[in-house]
Amino acid sequence: MTAHLYTYILLIVILSACDIDAPLPDCDYNARLEYWYVFTGTDNEIPDYVDTMNEYLFDADGILRQVRSLEGDSLLAHELVVSPGTYTLVSWGNLDGRSRIAPAIIGQTRLSEIRLEHNDIATESILSPLERGQGVCQSHPNTEPLYYATDILEVPRSGIIRKRVNTTHAHALLRVTAKWLNNAPSNTKDFTFTLRGIPAAAGFDVAERVNTSLPGYDPSGGTIYNIPRIDDTRLCDHYTVATMRPNRTLTGDLMTYRYTDNTRLLFRIWAGDRPLIREVNLSEFFREMSIPFSRNIRQEFAITLRIDGDNISVSFTGVSDWEDGGTIGGAM
Repeated sequence: MTAHLYTYILLIVILSACDIDAPLPDCDYNARLEYWYVFTGTDNEIPDYVDTMNEYLFDADGILRQVRSLEGDSLLAHELVVSPGTYTLVSWGNLDGRSRIAPAIIGQTRLSEIRLEHNDIATESILSPLERGQGVCQSHPNTEPLYYATDILEVPRSGIIRKRVNTTHAHALLRVTAKWLNNAPSNTKDFTFTLRGIPAAAGFDVAERVNTSLPGYDPSGGTIYNIPRIDDTRLCDHYTVATMRPNRTLTGDLMTYRYTDNTRLLFRIWAGDRPLIREVNLSEFFREMSIPFSRNIRQEFAITLRIDGDNISVSFTGVSDWEDGGTIGGAM
């Protein structure tokens, strides 16, 4: 009797197994997704960069139908169960409460209206008329190291769809070193770097699709990176603590949402509430360096400021200087 029971159980397991490599596998899910991030080679490096993923699924009419939170191994491979049809998948990596998704009501929210935005974006009641028109937020610390992924899912009536979903930077990182050629400030231990004019919101749709294939080669051999549409109408000021090293230089990292070609990166150094330099428009530097923010996949930059009174030069760390010459930015 026991032998017959074991045989019966084994038969049930074999018949109910899901072979995803079969032409039309019979599974308890109909979509299998793998999130990928590749930077230094060909292997999937997403576990090194993304801890969590918030996944939003919209139907063919652009209505939000499903929201999921993923972490750990589920980023490398996970399954969905949805009705057959065409869906738009949009996912954000590393949300930790400093940013929010709004609105996000299943069955109501449309793809065209949902936004990623800073959690402390100001309400209209506390804004001036000018600020209200710009939709600004108040001074904001560093954001999360955000990542963005999107794809179209064509879910069949039978079988499953398997998708590799590529992930793109949705944040910008600016590593700043400030050096005084003379008269360096005393170490008051209350230094901050500020960056004004930074976008404070993003849409769920794609602004640019960048193919990494080399010119003249088959485009199918490259990787497609989808860059999210950044909302230039909502601007924010950012700040971060800066640390003085023993050699009297200041260092600090500013992490924000992505820059666009319209972004004005207005940088300043402070000791408490006292400005140590005049405001510098770093966008002029990046423009001189011919860096197109709109198609830049990985917005991570390290720059050095050399300060001699109002004369400030900017360079990529280890690269020749761009002379500000005292003509860009306002007076202190």
